[in-house]
Amino acid sequence: MEKLDEILTRLDNSETPIDKLAEDVKLGARLIKGLEGDPED
Repeated sequence: MEKLDEILTRLDNSETPIDKLAEDVKLGARLIKGLEGDPED
């Protein structure tokens, strides 16, 4: 969950480079899919 918070912070920052945002979106999607598979998290 901490990693998702870091990603959301970067997404909110208008100074984050677009290529980093693209990487974060991909990573965030993978993390969310992982959370969906484990309802106890």
